[in-house]
Amino acid sequence: MSPFANAPRMADCIACQRYADEVLAPQMERAILKRIKELEAEGKYDTEEYDSLLVPYYERHVFRQPMESWPECVVNRSKELPSIGIPTLTIGAEYYIMDPAYMDWMATQFPNGSYLYCPDAGHMAMWDDPEGYHKGLADFINKV
Repeated sequence: MSPFANAPRMADCIACQRYADEVLAPQMERAILKRIKELEAEGKYDTEEYDSLLVPYYERHVFRQPMESWPECVVNRSKELPSIGIPTLTIGAEYYIMDPAYMDWMATQFPNGSYLYCPDAGHMAMWDDPEGYHKGLADFINKV
């Protein structure tokens, strides 16, 4: 039997969320965690308060350095997009967490960039909009 047989599967979204809830969240100060959950319940993910409450989490679990010292290449890689010469497809979706207009802009930064927009999809565009997603992907592959 594999030594990993009983390990949580991080390719499993539910297991990943369980790990965040049961292992990582309890490591946060209770008052901060309570406020984060309040803001999330109110849908206030794009507030300065929410961002500032998450900074210690990012500094502990994303890049173990003070955020103000993070190099630009960790925070923003957009200047490097023009150096990626291979055909590149960016996919935007109306209900995804990434701004579709930004994904469209990214496609213009690659020398061989293409953009696919899925108007009725979120992160799982291949299931939310299978016809549009697969046609767009096939068109891109055929063009390449």
